Amino acid sequence: MLIYLISDGNELFPEEKQCTSVCMLKQVPMAEEKRLTRSKTNRLLGGVCGGIAEYFGWDSSLVRLGWAVATLFTSGGGILVYILALIIIPEEDGDKKSDLYTGE
Repeated sequence: MLIYLISDGNELFPEEKQCTSVCMLKQVPMAEEKRLTRSKTNRLLGGVCGGIAEYFGWDSSLVRLGWAVATLFTSGGGILVYILALIIIPEEDGDKKSDLYTGE
């Protein structure tokens, strides 16, 4: 994805002062878009906690522990939220599927 910067040219090309009245466009590459997906490589059940951990850059064990504590405090509400997240969050693209226990 590209962003177009609109300028009069003086900031883009300070050495060339001839662009004072003409509007110029410059292509600037954007950072890759982050998407929340269910993880294929860091999963125990459906990859929801692993995907959330990868999206925010957290440790997946802490996300799982937090989810378990939230489930206990909400009398099982975390299970319903997990099932909804399993349905709503798309699975990660690519062929990076592996089993967490065997590493294959």
